Amino acid sequence: PFCEWDDVRQQEGCEEASALMAVSWSRGVSISAAQAKQSIIDMSEFQRSAYGYFIDTSAADTYQRLLMEYLGHREAVLHQEVDAHDIIDSLADGQVVLVSVNGQKLDNPNFQGNGPLRHMIVVYGYDEVHGEFMTHEPGTRQGSGWRYAFATLQSAMNDYTSGEYEPLPQPPRTAMITVSRAQ
Repeated sequence: PFCEWDDVRQQEGCEEASALMAVSWSRGVSISAAQAKQSIIDMSEFQRSAYGYFIDTSAADTYQRLLMEYLGHREAVLHQEVDAHDIIDSLADGQVVLVSVNGQKLDNPNFQGNGPLRHMIVVYGYDEVHGEFMTHEPGTRQGSGWRYAFATLQSAMNDYTSGEYEPLPQPPRTAMITVSRAQ
């Protein structure tokens, strides 16, 4: 939230930040930047304590560890082998979507260097006229409302293996987590 990239928990906290954004939206709760920072750090420390690491958490483990275990959020579903059409369908159903991507394929000019190889973003809308997804991009200070072309996000979709800097699976596998409004 404050672009404190020298703290590895924040530099590598895209899964934690994405889960927090989606659950906050689901529950209709607003949180301050300071609360978001502390929550990201707390989720990282939870994973370090429970699993021995917190860097690079796959969609399945983000779903289980962060959404289910840590945040206790049940209005979420993990989907494997998905594409941009699945994201659009979920958004049309009123959900937000967490997507694992190869951030280097997003070609976001606000990333440092080439961008993160293993990354997670929140997709909250789409614009059919311009062929773009509307996202909350936790990897840059200008990520709120960032747009990615349908084709760009589709080509970047690549779920990764949990663990610190594990090689990306080849061929790429895809996954997303849908989050609905809390009942």
